[in-house]
Amino acid sequence: MTIGTLCDDELLEIFSFYMAKAYETYEADRISKVDSKGLEAWYTLVHVCQRWRILVFGSPCRLNLLLLCTINRPVKQMLDVWPTLPIVVHDRELCFLPPTVKAKNIIAALGHRDRVCEITLCPPLFLFDSFITMMQEPFTMLTRLEIVSLFQRAPVLPDSFLGGYAPLLRSLHLNNVPFPALPKLLLSTNDLVDLCLISLPYSWYISPEAMAACLSTLTRLKKFDLRFDYHPDISGQLSSSPPTPHVNLPALSHFEFHGTSEYMEEFVTQINAPQLSYIRILLLNQLPFDMSQVTQFIGRIENFKVPHHAVVEFRLEYADVNFSMFEDTPNRTTLLVRIPRTALEWRFFSLAEPSGPSSSPFRLSCFESLAIFDKTDMRYWEGLEKTRWLELLRPFTTVKDLYLCEELALSVARVLRGLTGERATEVLPVLQRIFVRGRQKSEAVALAIEPFITERQLFGRPVATHHWDTPGEDAVANQ
Repeated sequence: MTIGTLCDDELLEIFSFYMAKAYETYEADRISKVDSKGLEAWYTLVHVCQRWRILVFGSPCRLNLLLLCTINRPVKQMLDVWPTLPIVVHDRELCFLPPTVKAKNIIAALGHRDRVCEITLCPPLFLFDSFITMMQEPFTMLTRLEIVSLFQRAPVLPDSFLGGYAPLLRSLHLNNVPFPALPKLLLSTNDLVDLCLISLPYSWYISPEAMAACLSTLTRLKKFDLRFDYHPDISGQLSSSPPTPHVNLPALSHFEFHGTSEYMEEFVTQINAPQLSYIRILLLNQLPFDMSQVTQFIGRIENFKVPHHAVVEFRLEYADVNFSMFEDTPNRTTLLVRIPRTALEWRFFSLAEPSGPSSSPFRLSCFESLAIFDKTDMRYWEGLEKTRWLELLRPFTTVKDLYLCEELALSVARVLRGLTGERATEVLPVLQRIFVRGRQKSEAVALAIEPFITERQLFGRPVATHHWDTPGEDAVANQ
């Protein structure tokens, strides 16, 4: 049998599979570049023979046929050659163009408002106003919009942007672009599934209550990314008694926040997101911080089972604390909290202080596995007080397995060996195994920690040391 003997339905099934794989490549590469071979893989099909050409152009929706328009493509000629297909306007290199370069191809493509389905642009300042002017009316087919500004003072998107109406929009990304009229536009985007507001400029402050109100009609929203590039001051705006969550986001599964704990605390009192499975919180350099409302918010999430694994990773300017389940599944629950490193860096464990709700998934007494990594100058740990290490380890009362990177292993071993008598059972009381990366380092740690192991043995709580040869932290983090 040859491919020429296949019937039309069989060929279309093969074409559909081929195009689906090609679009996967396009989606993976679109953040850094556009892989035209992925987006326009159908070019190859239509040039094989007349029969294939007829089949492909006869099923444009099934095969998701699109035309890619960039600043370097003669748009008018391209649109004259090919059938009337949806248009993707995508060019991240615009911002690097000199003022002498004309963007006539992009502007020509934006003129086809009834065909443009995706727009991804990073325009220079001298072209920003031209693009805004071109986008004052509705784009009736638009499903994805991403605008990135690399400049400190980007022009403000006006109330008339997109005509204030985008009924088919499913993905909206604004990076360092002020858009005070966003709440008005979102009223028409009932099918929105992906909303990312990155590096919100100071000129566009939106309160936690107003932000939650923006989401009130987005019942299909799956991903929400909110990032400030400054410290939004909401002092005096917090209510004395947090209201009952009144904005329901039943489909939200991915939530990322960069900002102050004060803003986060107020925002989560406004929303309910029972299906969240991935949460990433990066706090700006603000101490002391309060996360009590965040803790209660997490406690209301149906998918957030009590996590089993904690990973603490210290870097030069911040510390990451990652809570997750052992199971590596698509619905695996993960929470990452990034805290700025200061003299009070250990305060990030206030997330799990005993004063918190007993059902809180943050409570460190729930974890069976703990991994500690270091990406800083190891001399910092050599001078760290013993009490600091004990403060770090003491809350993990249920940890059975302790994973240590080689930079920290000896420091931890020296701290543990100093615990004698019953004190040896008070820190990590149910610990059974210590894993150290690298065989040679494991042997050195086993020797250094031997007094601690002996003490634990006397109390009937043996601890064994093992070498751990994984090349990186991901293997542990993904348990």
